[in-house]
Amino acid sequence: MLQHQVRKVSEILLASTLVWMIIGCKSKVEPQFPPEAEGTTVVLLSDHWKLEQPGAAISVKDTVLHRPLIITHTRDGKYHAFDAWCPHTGCPVSTSPAPGVENLECPCHSSSFDLEGTVQKGPSPASLVEFALEVRGDSLVIDLSNRTVRKGG
Repeated sequence: MLQHQVRKVSEILLASTLVWMIIGCKSKVEPQFPPEAEGTTVVLLSDHWKLEQPGAAISVKDTVLHRPLIITHTRDGKYHAFDAWCPHTGCPVSTSPAPGVENLECPCHSSSFDLEGTVQKGPSPASLVEFALEVRGDSLVIDLSNRTVRKGG
């Protein structure tokens, strides 16, 4: 009798988990965006040698938003600054792509973004939030009050 009840409970738990996995990940999720902020943050290129090479991405801690930012250096020589949280559910996006792979990956649900922040593979409903960035000598000046939110790819 007890063994039968344990088996039934296990079956119910398994079924409910499968339903959650199927419906939960397919359901519409509101994009997660950083809070509004005023001010700038500065990243010194001399402190981040990895950014010297086009195709690079790093994560830096911002002191205004108090959350990480992703800085990329694209093949065309441009720098970009993004909020480091995936718009899908707010998981941290990885800046350590495999050698030869120039995509940023979200480990939670496998969303993928190129180095310009554009979503390449969902389920993320939006690209990464990009902040305005200006190169001033050895400094990348990021304007946190000037951000772009793009839906889809």
